[in-house]
Amino acid sequence: MNQKSLKQILDVSFHSIFWLWNLMFITVVYIGILPIIGIPLIRETFDGAIPVDFFVTFVALIAVPTVCTVIGAWPLRKQPRELMRLFYGVEAPLFAWCLIRLFLIREFTSVSTLVLGTVLVCILAFAAEVVWGYDPNRKPVAWLQLIAHTLMLLTSVYVGVLLLFYVVPAAGAFIQNFFKFQWLENLWLSWSYIDIIGLLILLLYGFSFTLFLGMPSAFTALYIHSGQRILRAFARQYGRNRAIQGALAVVSVWIILFFSLNVQAQVEAFKLLENYPKTNSDRQALIAQSDVIRTGLVNANLFPYRYLSSREDNNHIYAMYKGVFDLPDDLCEFLQNSYNLVMSPFLYKGSRDDVQKAQQLYGEFFDTPLQKAERKAVQHALQSTAIIDQAKAGLLNIDQKRVWLQKQEVTLDAHGDWADVEIYEVYKNKTTDVEEVLYYFSLPEGAAITGLWLGETDDRNQRFPFQVSPRGAAQQVYNSQVRRVRPVDPALLEQVGPRNYRLRAFPIPRPLSSWERRNGSDRATEMHLWLTYKVMRQEKGWPLPELNEQRNIFWTNRTKRIRNGKVKRGFSDRWLEAYLPADQAQQPMVHQVNLGDGYRISAKPLDLLQKSAIGNTNLTKLEGKRFAVILDSSRSMAAHKSQVKKTFTWLQQQGFADQSLINNDADLYITDAIDNKIDHQAKRIDDISDFNPAQITFYGSIQPEQMLQQFEQLRGNTAYDGIQAFCFLVKLDGIMISFLVVFKVDSTVSFPKISDN
Repeated sequence: MNQKSLKQILDVSFHSIFWLWNLMFITVVYIGILPIIGIPLIRETFDGAIPVDFFVTFVALIAVPTVCTVIGAWPLRKQPRELMRLFYGVEAPLFAWCLIRLFLIREFTSVSTLVLGTVLVCILAFAAEVVWGYDPNRKPVAWLQLIAHTLMLLTSVYVGVLLLFYVVPAAGAFIQNFFKFQWLENLWLSWSYIDIIGLLILLLYGFSFTLFLGMPSAFTALYIHSGQRILRAFARQYGRNRAIQGALAVVSVWIILFFSLNVQAQVEAFKLLENYPKTNSDRQALIAQSDVIRTGLVNANLFPYRYLSSREDNNHIYAMYKGVFDLPDDLCEFLQNSYNLVMSPFLYKGSRDDVQKAQQLYGEFFDTPLQKAERKAVQHALQSTAIIDQAKAGLLNIDQKRVWLQKQEVTLDAHGDWADVEIYEVYKNKTTDVEEVLYYFSLPEGAAITGLWLGETDDRNQRFPFQVSPRGAAQQVYNSQVRRVRPVDPALLEQVGPRNYRLRAFPIPRPLSSWERRNGSDRATEMHLWLTYKVMRQEKGWPLPELNEQRNIFWTNRTKRIRNGKVKRGFSDRWLEAYLPADQAQQPMVHQVNLGDGYRISAKPLDLLQKSAIGNTNLTKLEGKRFAVILDSSRSMAAHKSQVKKTFTWLQQQGFADQSLINNDADLYITDAIDNKIDHQAKRIDDISDFNPAQITFYGSIQPEQMLQQFEQLRGNTAYDGIQAFCFLVKLDGIMISFLVVFKVDSTVSFPKISDN
């Protein structure tokens, strides 16, 4: 065989590889994938159900072979070797890059951005070199080519080594399965049943697999050759020394960036929080490291979205070599560890238990739930993947647009200075799964919930009646219904704190499927909810619920808003306005209820109380009274340092710090976040004048029951006329509620209120 004949055979082979793969792929994509997946994907993207990033990557996945086919049919039609360079150097790597971005790498980290960004730059630089070659006429372009093709040398070695881990066992498995001839049976079945799409997919898979086996050597050889060619051309034009200096500078900067970014912050964060600090100096040192701790704990909590897996759970290389070649365990372990080293930018240093561990440590250190405080980071991680959540609205469903508020109607029935308010809403599910709606909201002091109903239609006679149950029993019933395949319509309204409520409704039915529409199904596709409450009138009008947080539910300018029968517009970004206007002025009134046997309850509005002597008691009239003041020392109190200082200044001015019962006295109890009777640093100060608020270090997280336990432990047999707890920051399901609590008051004293959050 002469050289000309060999060249013709190679040219035919190159053309065959390129055109067979591309034509098969394009046929499968445009006949099978695009009509079934692509069109619904486009529609859901414009509706906001699918992240734009997901859609763009999918479009790129389809566009890559399409564009390369056009390039191969026109500029490179008579250049078979350039077709191979285009296929192995541009098309296959870029197609694989899109697959990795779409299905493997969900949210980029700094180091994964560096590595994948470098690979993408090298692919594009190689494509430019295939089409245009080296540009000697423009110096900036020549320098850019030097930089990109220097990185190309690094990339070729890295990708080649990485692919080699897979190609060796894949080749062994391919040879073993080829001689079993099971693939012939599948081929015959596809041919017999005229399954053209299945036949094309089978051929595409087999053909792509054989090409994958040659990928490491082809990719590495092409990129090394391209890099050398550009560097030599640059050296001929600008000198060898300048080319070497430029290449060394690029490699040095990239390596420095790699090792600087390939440091996972959770390692340092867990180390810092390994031992609980007991002294103020230790706590202040940790607080100074808050940024490092926050970054590390967030990274640990979101690692399933940011990394392929954890190192300790990653054993697939071990399994492949053991299963295909039955190699010794030590050798398989060595290969796995070597792979983990190469893949270190994409593997998490830790265990799967770190997700819950990070949540717990974050709450203990920052005194707030991680997934609420880091909402933007959590939301971004969720939107960087195509994971389908469970129907229950978990913490990762915050701000997810799954259920549309189609209609909202508020009706008010005034009775002097109080009114009955009804909120009626209609929900439409925008997903293919049943969903849950969850609201956290607050009502004014004195407001009372009077009813909650669900219904499948707007017929009030067909709505489901509510029942009043203890909180624990109600939650148990609700959760049991949520987990059922065919749940009854449960709704749960809980009071989770003073003035604060949590409303949950499930299931919001999914839309009718195409099969159900064809068969005329009359299944309900909406959920109707009625909530009623009584409320006192305020100066600005009739107060409506104030939204703290919603999950799964969203509203738009197409949401129909009705107030007392009239359509309203202008607040599409809010759940409810703050107040409904009052028709006429109404003075607050005193309300009385006679209970019999001579007992009577009188309810006096706050406005009247403030005008009476009760709200402004003259402390000189009180004598011999002793009070206990409990101070919350958790981390969330750091934002209220100035208010704490003002409070204790006021206590000293009113004579509570002179240890004399003649003008009353107060003892201070400082709580501690360590929930341990032996180790906690809670203390009692009988002389408040010895306390300096500026010296206290607010640290950790503590709940009200823990504060009261510490108080009971320290008070001994001391009797108090009043117990005053200042600035409780109570954590109830992620909602921060600041309030003032009086547990027992025999005397009427107006302590200054610190916060009204």
